[in-house]
Amino acid sequence: MVFCLAPAFLGATLRQYGFMLKGLQEVAGDLADLNLPFFLLAGEPSRELPGFVAHYRVGAVVSDFSPLRLVRDWKTAVAERIGDCW
Repeated sequence: MVFCLAPAFLGATLRQYGFMLKGLQEVAGDLADLNLPFFLLAGEPSRELPGFVAHYRVGAVVSDFSPLRLVRDWKTAVAERIGDCW
C-alpha cells in the first residue's frame, strides 16, 4: 500500500495531519502483520506516485473513492503520467 502525504491539503491543520498520521501508523502495523508493505510518500501525488510506479515496476494501481475535485485531479494526472503500468 502506498499513501502520498500532500504538503497542503485543503487547509488541513497540524492537528489534522497528526490524527491522520496516527491512523496511518495503525494501518502500517496491520499491514505488517499480514506481511504486506506500506510506503509513505511525501509531496504532490501527481509528481510522487508516477515515480514510485516506475521505480517498483507496479503492475496495477487501485485507488479509493473521493468526490473531492482536487483528489480527482490528482488521480487524472497520475493516470496520464503512468499510462499502462508495467
